[in-house]
Amino acid sequence: MVDNFTSLAEIEDESKFSIYPNPAEFQAIVSFDNPMNFNRQEVQMFNILGEQVFVAPLKKGTTKYELKVEDFPKGIYFVNVVANGTRMTSKKMIVK
Repeated sequence: MVDNFTSLAEIEDESKFSIYPNPAEFQAIVSFDNPMNFNRQEVQMFNILGEQVFVAPLKKGTTKYELKVEDFPKGIYFVNVVANGTRMTSKKMIVK
C-alpha cells in the first residue's frame, strides 16, 4: 500500500524557480516559487559543453539559494533543480 505518492506534475510545480540577476557577474539568486521539501534535492550547474561545474544540496524548506558565480568563466550555463534523483526544471544563465 502506498500512502505518500507524489506525481511528477506535483514535483514539477513545486520545483519551479527563477534566477536573478541574469546575466550575473558575482552571484545569482535561485528563487523557488514554493519551498523545496523533497527527501533529496540539489541545484546543479552545467557549462555549454554539458560538463557539470557545480552541485550543492538544498536544505528542506529552501526558498532561495545564493549561487556564487564570480569564479566561473564568462559564458552560458544551465542551472538544474534535481529532486529525489530526477531533474525537474532547468534554466539558462549567463555569467558575464
